[in-house]
Amino acid sequence: MTEQEPIQLPRQAELSANQVAFLVAFAQVGEIIAAANSIGMSRWCHHYWRKNLYKERNPAGHEAYAEAWEFAKAIGHQVMVAEGFRRGVVGTQKFKFHDGKPLMWTNPETGLEEHYCEREYSDWMLGRMLEAHMPEQFSTKHQHQHTGQVEIKRVILEGE
Repeated sequence: MTEQEPIQLPRQAELSANQVAFLVAFAQVGEIIAAANSIGMSRWCHHYWRKNLYKERNPAGHEAYAEAWEFAKAIGHQVMVAEGFRRGVVGTQKFKFHDGKPLMWTNPETGLEEHYCEREYSDWMLGRMLEAHMPEQFSTKHQHQHTGQVEIKRVILEGE
């Protein structure tokens, strides 16, 4: 999905303008508070739309919102995975400074003086993504299973 493609939510015509704005914002950032803040809305509006009070007052609107929420959540998750991939695999460009001043270097290809930068990667982020997508190979959670028998004996100590 590119930034130019508008997000079309399922049952969008049945949603209010605020609901559409919130769900589109959520799909773009993948985080409830950031999405709500970006459109000047309280996060509690989303919780209200998801809860039973709204369902009792507007059953059709509740169902439409629930369906659109699942759609926006799936897109938001893709956004988060893409960001994790960018940080863990592609890396981020970090400009370097010394004593508060830009560290400069001469680019041998262009002969121009440029601000020096290094590419940094998030090993932690890459590890979490590997764990999530290939848990059988990269999980840090181990499950131990005992296949034999366990005999429990009660030992009574003298003096009890």
